[in-house]
Amino acid sequence: MQSIQPFYSSSSNSLSRRCYVKSSENNTHLTRNLFHHHHRISQFNGSTGCFGFTKSKRGTSYASEELTRKLLKRLSIQIQTMYNERLDVSSINTHIILSGHGRGRLSVMSVLMNAGYSLHTITDATGVNHNGCRPKKQRRI
Repeated sequence: MQSIQPFYSSSSNSLSRRCYVKSSENNTHLTRNLFHHHHRISQFNGSTGCFGFTKSKRGTSYASEELTRKLLKRLSIQIQTMYNERLDVSSINTHIILSGHGRGRLSVMSVLMNAGYSLHTITDATGVNHNGCRPKKQRRI
């Protein structure tokens, strides 16, 4: 009978994480995927409204910091219960995909860097309209 290998090893960087941040003026959505050899192990998503922030407080940078901290804690608890191991944070390559123009963009990155994650790539996927929709015709008086 073969022994089951742990899903990551300290010698190889086979564990990676993608963090999708969609930040608008009123809210910040965060989706975190954990991959092992291109297979998704777990996914956590949430918004600042899900964690108790209401109305105009949802769009603040403090709300997005708290959202990131709580999702980091959830992910580490899940990995500890699944594999009975402590997660070495510095061995995980983190890919961040940002979209939107809200205040939560930079605060999510600062929380991840302060937690010790190695940011492998930072991609801005904010949509740019090419000339947009046709404007309404001018009103005649």
